[in-house]
Amino acid sequence: MMDKHACTRSTPYAFHTHFLSCRQSNLKISHSSSQLQALLLHGNPTSSLYRTKKSYRQASIHTPLKLTMVAPRYTLLAVLGPIVFLASHPTASHGGRTLLTAPHGLATNTEFVRKACSSTTYPELCFSSLSSYASAIKNSPMLLAHTALSIALDGTRSASVAMGAISASNGGMRPREATALSDCMENVGDSIDELRESLGEMGKLSHGEKDTEFRINSIQTWVSAALTDDDTCMDSFGVSAMDGGVKAAVKGRVANVARLTSNALALVSAITSVQSSAP
Repeated sequence: MMDKHACTRSTPYAFHTHFLSCRQSNLKISHSSSQLQALLLHGNPTSSLYRTKKSYRQASIHTPLKLTMVAPRYTLLAVLGPIVFLASHPTASHGGRTLLTAPHGLATNTEFVRKACSSTTYPELCFSSLSSYASAIKNSPMLLAHTALSIALDGTRSASVAMGAISASNGGMRPREATALSDCMENVGDSIDELRESLGEMGKLSHGEKDTEFRINSIQTWVSAALTDDDTCMDSFGVSAMDGGVKAAVKGRVANVARLTSNALALVSAITSVQSSAP
């Protein structure tokens, strides 16, 4: 079992740096697969990280159309829907689906998102990616972090699909390029698994987990691992001889994913600050 206070840092950046040394010392996190939340619909939610990593990655690469079409909207609805429903949030019907409607305090909710995003590394990206969910997030740091993690996961899945398409359409790549792309796809696949695990942990926290410090530490560890994999993927494209178009396309997507993940890590870390300052 992981010590409850292992790898804890006051800021997401210090935490991410310290995580690398923890990873190098083979720190293991005991994770009960039976507790994973069924709200994450893509992949097998009852399997642990290390058993599903390869099979999930293969599924995400070989079914691009399904992932591209369903991942962004329905992952976020699956995450936010039950919580918003329980909070009796106003809804409207359109095309047979129940949609969120904006409450009277939308301006206040949007300002909450803007203020929270100001403490992240990429505040403009943070606000642009989260502001449309302000009516559901309201003024909840936990829902804000939950939504940010979902957006990072959706972006990572889309990047994985795009790289699979690039690999399939560039059969004439040189061995060095093909190896770099393959390594990057593996790293991004790992990042997908780690973000899924972080959302599973976040779901437990959202449902009244009492040991919040331990749970948040666990979430930080998974998100930091995902960020490390994104960075490793981009490092593999430092090959100067690589085709410029392929290199730019892949690095651009993964860089955006890394920024979303970094913002999510900052917002997760902010939960601890909010709770510690509460009366």
